[in-house]
Amino acid sequence: LSPSGKVLGSQSLELPDCKGAEEFRIVDIMWLPTMETHLLVITTRFCHVLDVSSTSGEPVLSLADSEGGKLKGATIIHSSSSTTLLVLTDQGALKSFPLRADANPTGLTGQLH
Repeated sequence: LSPSGKVLGSQSLELPDCKGAEEFRIVDIMWLPTMETHLLVITTRFCHVLDVSSTSGEPVLSLADSEGGKLKGATIIHSSSSTTLLVLTDQGALKSFPLRADANPTGLTGQLH
């Protein structure tokens, strides 16, 4: 977006691991604080951090519930010293994962705990 709010361009993103998935849907999408090119996409099956400036299409970070639960919602808690992803599962559990700017750029798979 431009400073006046006009759309300057668009980009299509493919989400990996979503073909043939039962009840697959996007739950939320948000920009990561302090990371201008990183977009967090939360679906019912996983959370992917995508670098929209990259042409690879591969997630920088891929997370799934360690207990196999479906994801229902998410938010980011950001302070001057840390950024944490909080995710609510369909079983009512609140899971967390620390997000860092120094995450492995080739991709890091994690579990929400």
